[in-house]
Amino acid sequence: MVKIAVAGASTGIGRHLVDAVIYSGKHQCVVLSRNESPEMSLLGVELIVVNYEDQRTVVSALYGVHTLISAFNHKAANLDVSLVDAAEAAGVKRFIPSSWAVHDIRAQVNRYHGKLEVDKKLEKCSLEWAAVDCGVFMNYYATPTAGIGYLRPLKFWVDVENCIAIDIPGTGNEPVTFIRCEDAAKQVITAIDLKQWPKKAIKMHGDCLSFNKLVDIAQNIRGKAFQVNYLPSEDLKRGYEDNAAGFVRQLDIAILQGKFDVQPNIEDLPKPMLMEEFLRKWWAKG
Repeated sequence: MVKIAVAGASTGIGRHLVDAVIYSGKHQCVVLSRNESPEMSLLGVELIVVNYEDQRTVVSALYGVHTLISAFNHKAANLDVSLVDAAEAAGVKRFIPSSWAVHDIRAQVNRYHGKLEVDKKLEKCSLEWAAVDCGVFMNYYATPTAGIGYLRPLKFWVDVENCIAIDIPGTGNEPVTFIRCEDAAKQVITAIDLKQWPKKAIKMHGDCLSFNKLVDIAQNIRGKAFQVNYLPSEDLKRGYEDNAAGFVRQLDIAILQGKFDVQPNIEDLPKPMLMEEFLRKWWAKG
């Protein structure tokens, strides 16, 4: 048993990680938080209130921690830099930076540019570290049902609720890996037991399929044809605004480059739920 600390655990993948540590029954979970959380107390999780602007409080919270996992969003990349320093000072052995899509796309996606500074810091540190390559979180395709889990409800490319697929990149046949947050979290916690991590990225075992296949599965489950339109690769080369739509366009380009085709690099990870089973769970009638 080791002590695992999660930063950014109030929602999203961080909250799923807390559940996975508890479910494993093998490790002690510590949550770093800016505020008290009665919910964490009810779960039996040790919560330590820290001030991320005061490095001493973070170092103190990390004493005795074996693995530190960051689940901050892209807007808080600077906190990951501080966490690396604090983790080294506290004697933490391992660190997982906040990278819950595909590590290799940081340089080409504007919103992830702040994470490049984290990479530079990690390359020079003494910690054993690895990002996590997940692909796309499957939970988004359950929006707005409870299948969204702890994620913020969003619809990317395929709106299962309204039977619409909007701006599918390229031909729609490009491979994309999808994984539930619950499965990604379980696989990460399983990887804690490994004696050595793969260099730079732990690649999750998800369900790799095309958007066309996703739409086909969803149509069969919903019992009606989807309205589908595609965004040709030529259109993606014409540029994009630096906004939410532009963010998705940059992801589109990465998909066309095959970067969301995540191939597992660790054996014996817990098997994930596949897309068809997931969609049936949340969208099948009766």
